[in-house]
Amino acid sequence: MTLLVVGGVNADLTVRAPHIPAPGETVLGGDVRVSPGGKGA
Repeated sequence: MTLLVVGGVNADLTVRAPHIPAPGETVLGGDVRVSPGGKGA
């Protein structure tokens, strides 16, 4: 069997926030989640 992966494998960092920030607004984040990402994942 041959396997070819075209793309990268990255670590995605996802941070929870109380709401989506408006343009120019700073929102403090909470919990951080690290998960696999990228097109090769």
